[in-house]
Amino acid sequence: MLAPQLAIGWSNDYIDLEVDALHQPWKPIVRGDIDAVKVPFAIFCALVVSFAAGMTLGWLPLLLLIVGTSAGLAYNLWLKASRFSALPYLVGLGVLPPFVWTALGVYEDDFLGLYLVATPLALAAHLANVLPDLETDRAQGRQTLAVALGVARSLLVLAVCLFSPLPLLAVTQVALDDGKGAGFYDVSILIPVLVA
Repeated sequence: MLAPQLAIGWSNDYIDLEVDALHQPWKPIVRGDIDAVKVPFAIFCALVVSFAAGMTLGWLPLLLLIVGTSAGLAYNLWLKASRFSALPYLVGLGVLPPFVWTALGVYEDDFLGLYLVATPLALAAHLANVLPDLETDRAQGRQTLAVALGVARSLLVLAVCLFSPLPLLAVTQVALDDGKGAGFYDVSILIPVLVA
């Protein structure tokens, strides 16, 4: 997982080099701490390492790894400046749990119920990431989800997404209770994760 994250992060900074020079001059490539000419090769190497390691896990984890990495790269290349900017977050974070489950061989169908609870957190992660750059994105003519919503509505959606998992978890637990006195999830297990 480290290698694709490096590839996605490096490609993001490389693609935004000119914009960062105007608005975020402290970034390493802009400052000249990293030679921009070498970044594409570093991205390529990170992708090769990632997929080579993924091949050792089996075809399904490898496929999920490719989908997640592709979502991150699609965000950098095309979707970052569009109203679909949240889509790569939903896809990328959405394939992460099954990647782990299948890689470790611990997948169970019951796990899929977690998507009802966790999906809002992916949208929250996106909004939290882009909100600090909202004015810069607007100045560059980018039509991100946060730009389309504006600051106030973005903060409202962010708050709803952060606080909705607990009630969703409770609803899911009641709906899927098998009537034997055992709920579908133990709420106390997820509370530290959601609070963090």
